[in-house]
Amino acid sequence: MNPAVLLVEDLENDVFLVKRSWKIEAVPAALHVVMDGKAAVSYLAGDGEFADRKIHPFPCLVLLDLKLPRLRGLDVLAWIRSQESCKTLPVLVLTSSALQSDVDQAYQLGANAFLVKPSDIHELDNLVRLIRDFWLRANHFPRMNADIAEAGMAVH
Repeated sequence: MNPAVLLVEDLENDVFLVKRSWKIEAVPAALHVVMDGKAAVSYLAGDGEFADRKIHPFPCLVLLDLKLPRLRGLDVLAWIRSQESCKTLPVLVLTSSALQSDVDQAYQLGANAFLVKPSDIHELDNLVRLIRDFWLRANHFPRMNADIAEAGMAVH
């Protein structure tokens, strides 16, 4: 099974740059993108256009921006942690904000890491390489998330 990573990012340029770094660093996971908070919840729940888990697989990891339209990233994170099937889903906040209050709130809501988007493209490549090497190679994922992904189950 090829793992999936969900990128929740509303800025097209940032999506383009992450996809570029993802390809350059040969990350062994499919990158799926949604561009607002409500779409992130729908994707994770397997609702509507995201119901087909063969096309929209349950991710092993979420990269979550905080400043999102329709539903803030912190609200998405709170929703994720309120779902029994998502409680152990690793969520890395990947945002432009370095505000300590955002860092504190993200960790209080259950973020696994808080990463500030680098402004330099080579630094972004390095960050993606770190995500690849730690989260997708060295890290072991909880069985619950693997079971959901393999079964193609929807989360509600």
